[in-house]
Amino acid sequence: MRLPETDLARISAYCAGSSPRNLADQLRTEHHVRGHSVTLCEARTLWHGGDWVCHRFGQLRYRSTSHDWALYWADRNDRWYPYDPDGYHLIGTVRELLDEVERDPTSIFRG
Repeated sequence: MRLPETDLARISAYCAGSSPRNLADQLRTEHHVRGHSVTLCEARTLWHGGDWVCHRFGQLRYRSTSHDWALYWADRNDRWYPYDPDGYHLIGTVRELLDEVERDPTSIFRG
């Protein structure tokens, strides 16, 4: 089962919109697809024009049986945990979950 193309397009647009244009050679938001998971990361150059490093800050996991997405966050050891700000695992559409990442009311994604 492939991930919905419209959802992937929305994630791409979110990443592009989250990347400051004036710092494009130093900082950008990226997404990486693996199976049914899409990992969001902040990529930075170590040195001007050097190698890029990626700090993973969120993950969306597609649930093919219910056709929705679940949101996860990574701890400092890159272990993934369900995002549950109100005591329940946040599940919904890509738009809803990206809005939650952007709002970041718990400061768990971008601080």
